Amino acid sequence: MLFSAIDFNDEDTREMFHQIYMENSKIMYCVAYGILKNKADAEDAVHAAFVSMAENFYEIKDIECSKIKGLCVLLSKHKAIDLIRKRKHFSNKGIEDDELVDEQLDGSPEKHYLYKEQIKYANQILDQLPYVSKEILILKYYYGLENSEIANMVGISKKNVEMKIYRAKNKIREILKNEQKK
Repeated sequence: MLFSAIDFNDEDTREMFHQIYMENSKIMYCVAYGILKNKADAEDAVHAAFVSMAENFYEIKDIECSKIKGLCVLLSKHKAIDLIRKRKHFSNKGIEDDELVDEQLDGSPEKHYLYKEQIKYANQILDQLPYVSKEILILKYYYGLENSEIANMVGISKKNVEMKIYRAKNKIREILKNEQKK
């Protein structure tokens, strides 16, 4: 376990690191998985982020609590990108999981192709949204998280999450209307 490998001098520091881990590991995993599209790689990136954090914990432990979540997200994002660079592997896949897709489509090449095209189109639309709105929609509809869970992960109120989802849906409607006019 990560915590047994860390040699903090006092129990308060150890507890503080544990609390940061418990509060941020899930969103860090979601961010890393969004980049890597692989569960094991995402776990490796999150682990590397926490190891890096532990190695420099005495420098960062005085950061405001509200900024810790942002630091955790950035670290996991950078570690995921580092992992891609290290393995010299980049995937242009969307948010789907190929194994799930194959099971759902009964191996039909036509259905598989159409599904891939729909995912590609959905990703193009999502890419037109602000980053935070896109991430909230993915957490809500792809990962199936509740608004309150998303609020805790992102560090905003539940009402703010609901408003961002509402605005993102309206923006998607607007994008689709504009594309239909073309």
